[in-house]
Amino acid sequence: MINTDVFEFEKDEIRVLLDVSYAIKFTLKAVFQLEKRYGSMPAALKALLGENPDEAKEAAVSFLCVLTGLNPEKINENMDALRFRMAFEGLTKALKRDFPDKKDCDPEDEEENWQPNDWDYLYAVGRMRLLMNEDEFLETTPRRFFKLHYLWRLLNGHEQPEEEVYTGALTH
Repeated sequence: MINTDVFEFEKDEIRVLLDVSYAIKFTLKAVFQLEKRYGSMPAALKALLGENPDEAKEAAVSFLCVLTGLNPEKINENMDALRFRMAFEGLTKALKRDFPDKKDCDPEDEEENWQPNDWDYLYAVGRMRLLMNEDEFLETTPRRFFKLHYLWRLLNGHEQPEEEVYTGALTH
């Protein structure tokens, strides 16, 4: 049986059209940069997804700067209303694909008591438990990171399987 809800290992690119087409992906490196800019990821998401259209447009430009490497002037010169709407749709689609669900990061679980700005903990888990090199750590998405950590905990006896798809995958 194929689990159609698994997004964390999708290879499909989400692209936005500015002067040319850019692939966007929320990696841990991008999350770190957005947290530095906004103070926290919830504050960044509130700016992007909030009710203030001017703040949302400014946040979308900030997100696109981080995700494409372009400067704000280059983005603004190519951002008409249609491209803004398409970029916003691309950003929200990438957020849904790349960020963990609540079930992937249970705040009640002391082992997984992660706060978005707890970079020392994330780095230690990535490097020591998941054996990622620095580039792999920085280029993985939060959703993939938490799924890999969940599987590590499962394989090492720290967690009981929640879904049949994981137990089936591990017994073959």
